[in-house]
Amino acid sequence: MKQWIYCMRFKGQAKPDGDSGEMIVETAAPSCSITTALEDGPGVKVTWQPIVGGSAQFQSRVQRQPDGSFLESGTVWFSGPDKLYFSTFSPGRMGPSADQRYQSGSIAWKVESGEGQFQGASGIITSNFTLDAQGDVSDYQFGLLFLPEKEEL
Repeated sequence: MKQWIYCMRFKGQAKPDGDSGEMIVETAAPSCSITTALEDGPGVKVTWQPIVGGSAQFQSRVQRQPDGSFLESGTVWFSGPDKLYFSTFSPGRMGPSADQRYQSGSIAWKVESGEGQFQGASGIITSNFTLDAQGDVSDYQFGLLFLPEKEEL
C-alpha cells in the first residue's frame, strides 16, 4: 500500500432535501496550492492559490441526529473516473463561530471505496467548514488515503 494525500478548499451550497430533514451539500474545488510557512516575526504564514488544472466535485447527504451531531455520506470526484465514496467515521458537530455570520464545524469520513486511480482505496478524510444563513459552504478537506500498489506490466 502507498500513502496518498490531498488538501483542497471546496465552496458551494447546502440545501434542505424536501421534508426529510436531511441536507444535500454540493460544492466544487479548483486545483490549488496550499502553503504553510513558518517564519520569524509573525510566525505562521498560510497561502491558498488556485493553479492550472481541473476541479473536483463533492456531493453529500447530511443527516442530523437528536444529540445535535450529524452523519454524512457522499462522493468526491476529481476527474474522469477518479472517485471516492465516503461515510461518517466520527460524527460531525457544528455550532457558532467567532464570526457571527458563520457557523463552523468538522467531521471525519471513512473512505468506503473508490474508482479509477482510487480503486481499492481506504483511509480518512477530515473536513473543517463554515456555513452561513444562505447555505453557502466553505469546506477545507484533508484526505490521507491508502492505495494499493499498481502492478507494472
